[in-house]
Amino acid sequence: MADFTVTPEESLKVFHLHGETVLLADHMQLLASGKFCPTQVVRIGANAYGIQCHFELTAEMLENWMNEDEDLLKTDKENLNAIFRNEQPEYLRTGRQLMINFLKTAGY
Repeated sequence: MADFTVTPEESLKVFHLHGETVLLADHMQLLASGKFCPTQVVRIGANAYGIQCHFELTAEMLENWMNEDEDLLKTDKENLNAIFRNEQPEYLRTGRQLMINFLKTAGY
């Protein structure tokens, strides 16, 4: 779980589970960065965006990941579930807002 910074005054809490990341290239515009993911949100040109987080995460997905993902197999599942339950309302708000913003940007 991590915050990503939209502006110095604004941040959103998101869940991310990434061993890989995108390196910012000259043709990319950085829109948001995170403590553990410096290229959390990018834009390429006028119509392509990349977001590195899991705003679609549900409790069921997390449970599956904790039983399958090499890194999550090493974690304290009870603690991670407790953190997720505590943060889930904010994750939902963030995910909905990201989708609303995406749809507005796409012209819907």
